[in-house]
Parts: sequence; structure tokens; C-alpha cells
Amino acid sequence: MKYLEKLSNTHLLLVNQLKDIELQNKSINVDIQLTELTKLFTKYKKTFIPLTRLIVDKGLNKNYGQYGKLRY
Repeated sequence: MKYLEKLSNTHLLLVNQLKDIELQNKSINVDIQLTELTKLFTKYKKTFIPLTRLIVDKGLNKNYGQYGKLRY
């Protein structure tokens, strides 16, 4: 699904950017806590994936998934 692929790509990019920012923070002695933010984005991704599976199972439109089964 395009949504899962987009989410995975965006999540990977975001986590890598946060790691880069954290390294920059250490090099200039700034203490910005990014670990919690990274955890929240990962939690969002883990919640989004099962939700999309449920939506696909239900049916993305009237002809697919459980909706489609009811029609035929």
C-alpha cells in the first residue's frame, strides 16, 4: 500500500534527521532531548500499520474487502 510505504520512508528519514540533530547538539553542548520525540514517532508508526491493515480488510471502497464480499 502506498500509505504504508510513504509512512515507512518518512519515518526512516525523520529518525535519521533526529539522530543527526542529536549529534550536532552533542558537538555544541546543547541538551535537547530528542529521544522521546523519536519514541513517539515510532509509536505512531506501530499504531498506523495495524490501522491500515484493518481499513484494507474493511474495504477501501464498496467493491473491495468486507464491503465487496457483502455485494457479491
